[in-house]
Amino acid sequence: MRSVVFLVTLGLLAAVTAQGAAAARIGVAATVVNEVTGTIGGRTDRLKSSDPVYQSQIVATGARSSAQMLFVDQTTFSLGANSRAVLDRFVFDPNRSAASVAFSVTRGAFRCVTGTARPTSYTVKIPVASIGVRGTVFSCTGITLLYAVCTLSEGSIVICPVPGGHVSPQGRPAGNGCTVIDEPGEYRISLNGGSPPVPNGDPDINDGLDNQNGTFQPPPPPPPPPMYDQ
Repeated sequence: MRSVVFLVTLGLLAAVTAQGAAAARIGVAATVVNEVTGTIGGRTDRLKSSDPVYQSQIVATGARSSAQMLFVDQTTFSLGANSRAVLDRFVFDPNRSAASVAFSVTRGAFRCVTGTARPTSYTVKIPVASIGVRGTVFSCTGITLLYAVCTLSEGSIVICPVPGGHVSPQGRPAGNGCTVIDEPGEYRISLNGGSPPVPNGDPDINDGLDNQNGTFQPPPPPPPPPMYDQ
């Protein structure tokens, strides 16, 4: 009997390893509104609510569209309309002995609520800066190649502008041109005098991030998915 259990366990491990080599499942699309796509391995598909999401996947939203993703460490990551994000890296150990989470957002708007991994495990890159997360709730809107507005709701972040970039207002110096932001509020990041998109950003840019009261109130997400399909 033990030998049978051992062989079954080996089979499951082999299946998980094979699937992970192709694309590591890291979470689920908890809420999808209108046009949202996921691209991985050169293939683009429409994303639907409850679809899995994978490491290295590109997630893009269209006009009047949004997506909320829930990851295995219970991080929630939401995209507004006309946004594009790459789920670059996601390594998570439930015992917190190792974790590394990195996303890149090249345009649009996002909101991040960090999960149960170590607070220093999270990094979000936008064209004008790299943002180190310290266990937090924050969002960035109006993201372009030259500009972004980031709003800290709670916790703290470390903003490291790209060369030529500037943060206003400044936080506490953190070395290497970085600044620690631990006061809730709005912070503007610009490169070479970059300014907000005209007129006042894409009118769809905050869809899915802000309601008429200016708050984020998504529907409750489902429980965290397993790391592999059963």
